[in-house]
Amino acid sequence: MTSVQGARDQDDGHQGEATSHRTPRGRRFEHLDMVRGLAALLVLVGHVRGFVFVDYADLTGPKLAFAPFYVIGGLGHQAVVLFFALSGFLVGGRAMREIRQGKWNLPDYTVHRFARLWTALIPALIATALLDWIGRDLLYLNGYGAQYWDILSSGPYPGSNPAPTLATFLGNIAFLQTITVPVFGTNGPLWSLANEFWYYFLVPFAWLALAGRNASLGVRMAAAIFALAALAFLPFVIVAMGSIWVMGALAWSLGDLVRATPAERFRLLAVAIMLVCLVALAASLARPSLQTDLLLGIACAATLPCLARLGNPGGIYGRLSFWLSEISFTLYVVHFPLIALLWFALLAPTQFAIGPAGLVVAAGLIVAALLYAAAMWWLFERNTGRVRALLLQTLHIPKR
Repeated sequence: MTSVQGARDQDDGHQGEATSHRTPRGRRFEHLDMVRGLAALLVLVGHVRGFVFVDYADLTGPKLAFAPFYVIGGLGHQAVVLFFALSGFLVGGRAMREIRQGKWNLPDYTVHRFARLWTALIPALIATALLDWIGRDLLYLNGYGAQYWDILSSGPYPGSNPAPTLATFLGNIAFLQTITVPVFGTNGPLWSLANEFWYYFLVPFAWLALAGRNASLGVRMAAAIFALAALAFLPFVIVAMGSIWVMGALAWSLGDLVRATPAERFRLLAVAIMLVCLVALAASLARPSLQTDLLLGIACAATLPCLARLGNPGGIYGRLSFWLSEISFTLYVVHFPLIALLWFALLAPTQFAIGPAGLVVAAGLIVAALLYAAAMWWLFERNTGRVRALLLQTLHIPKR
């Protein structure tokens, strides 16, 4: 199987957008699955670290030995940057190829994208409202009004209003969070879904206007108008980070070229790209900014065709990568309100230095979040294929 053929089979890439409903395990990229699953875990670990452990600067005594723990626990934002590149690689690459070939089916693509996002997101929003109601209105816990912002690196912040409202709920369903409405309740990680959704359509429409074959002049003009309107509507930072998604899509088109590279040159290429990634990661950690995010995103995009070239190891690795990838999107969209509720109810404002007690608490929160996400995935996200088929049938759209 060429890397392009593999991408044709496995074309979902957002924060764990699972593909089990349509992609057999034997036809997946196990290394990309593992990357996606580990990235979701990094986001979870980073949030748990922020709740449970004191900041590195607040440690007393010798602390250099704990630096790796804090580095790993501080990679959540960088993991989201990786998600953007991976999504562009697996979703954008295919869309751009089909547009160039005149085979892109906009109705099917649109249903596919909404089904992927809504099947996990809408239950997550309802669960967020329930968990926040339990903590804020039933148990009257501190924390929902940003009482602990001075010791937390995440959670409700001063001036925010995490009380869920219908307008915010609908705005998040329409992927307008951070644009016209705030994220829903305490579910701060949902900020990135607005970016992701708009990239799904902005980039393909712009590409359709520029390179769409077999498309009429009217269609290309309409696509150009939509793309320009979206560029004018969206905040600058969302548009700028969209370049990471674009680089992922362009990297997908290099899959066959990378696969055809002789083994010795491929190893040199892989080592060079890995070194660039490490430099970009160090820059992102040392000087967090939009510029270092873009540098890291471009470096991450460059690694993806290399990972896609590698064979699937199978065995335990294959099974683990499969299941981590399967639940990763649900894990991303459901974990934060749960760990916030548990910390507000059981621990706040207690935080720990690195030690057995803190590690046990952190492990407990991580396990609870994983079990919760697995249950939510089983109830909802695993049915994505059925939801999409129902939408296609209801809207009388032929499946591609």
